[in-house]
Amino acid sequence: MVMFYSGSVARAVTVTVSTATTCDNYYDLYIDGDYKFSTTFPGDGWNTPESWSEPLAAGQEHVVAVKGNNYEPWPGWNPAGFLGEIEPDPGNWFVGEDAAHTHLIVTDEQWKVYFVSHGSADEPPLDSQGRNWTAAGYDDSGWGSAYEIGPNGCDPWGFITGISGSAEWIWTETWGPDSGSVADTPVYFRRGFTPVPEPVTLLGVLLSVGGAAGYLRRRRKA
Repeated sequence: MVMFYSGSVARAVTVTVSTATTCDNYYDLYIDGDYKFSTTFPGDGWNTPESWSEPLAAGQEHVVAVKGNNYEPWPGWNPAGFLGEIEPDPGNWFVGEDAAHTHLIVTDEQWKVYFVSHGSADEPPLDSQGRNWTAAGYDDSGWGSAYEIGPNGCDPWGFITGISGSAEWIWTETWGPDSGSVADTPVYFRRGFTPVPEPVTLLGVLLSVGGAAGYLRRRRKA
C-alpha cells in the first residue's frame, strides 16, 4: 500500500476505480473476494451497462472477478459475452499489472478465463494457498486467456454506450450460428490490477516543490 507522510503521520491513499460492465445476459461480480452484485438482463437489457465505483488502496494488487452465464438458452445460436472497462478516478493514476500500466483497463484477452464443460456448475478450485477464485493473489496461472469475440460495436450486440470502443466482448470461444455451442454454462473471469501514481504527476509535484523553494529563497533575498 502506498503511504504518504505528513510529519510523523502516515496516511494511506485510496484510489476510486470507476467501471462500467455488462453481460449477455447474467453475471455475479466480486472485488478482492467481496461479492458486490448480481445482474440479470432480461431480453436485450444488456444494452445499458451497470456503472459502479469502488475505493481501493493504492500500490496494492486488486482483482475484479466475474461469473458470467446466459440463462436464456434456446435451440440454435445463443450468443454470450462479457464487456466492460475499469478506470481510476482521478485520472492521474495508472492501473495495470507489472509494467503494463495504463489509464484504462478494458475486457480483452488479458483477462483470465476458467471454463469446465457444458452443464458443469463446478467453481474453480481453491489454489495451493487455499484462496478462492475471487480473491486477490489467487493463483490463476492454470487458467486460459479470454477469447475476444469482437470489439464493442460488433454483431450481434451493436455499440454499448458508456463502455470504451476499445473494449472487447469476451467469452471462451467464438459464438456463431454454425458453432453448435451453447451458452448456459458458467464462465469465470479474473483481471488483476494495481493502482499506482502516474510518474509525470510525481515529477510535477517535485518540480512544484523545487519551484516553491526557489521562490521563497528569492523572497528572503529581497
